[in-house]
Amino acid sequence: MNNSQPIKIDLTIKKYNEDIFEKVNEIKAYINNTDCQTLCIDISGLNMIDTTKICVLCSTFHFAKYPNGKISWYVKDEITRSLIKRLKLMNTEVMVVARKSKYIDFERSAKKFLKYSC
Repeated sequence: MNNSQPIKIDLTIKKYNEDIFEKVNEIKAYINNTDCQTLCIDISGLNMIDTTKICVLCSTFHFAKYPNGKISWYVKDEITRSLIKRLKLMNTEVMVVARKSKYIDFERSAKKFLKYSC
């Protein structure tokens, strides 16, 4: 993402120790209690499965309240972005946030360390 303007994030969902549906309920409460026709949520700290769950459930809830609204979701990688884009949620925009991480991305490092034998 090479944008000269800073990103305005309304909510950030980071790693959690509870049930993921508690985070879904927090976002739903925010949508209920705030006038948020447009919303930007950073879920780049979550794994692909939890990211997809949150995105589908909260985008649907937001669409019920704001049929002409839009949610911008910030995810951690292109794989997650393409998975959510395939769901064709009308009110969502999915973007990848580049982050520095303390772990090695297996997909990128596997090419260096694994040798395929055919």
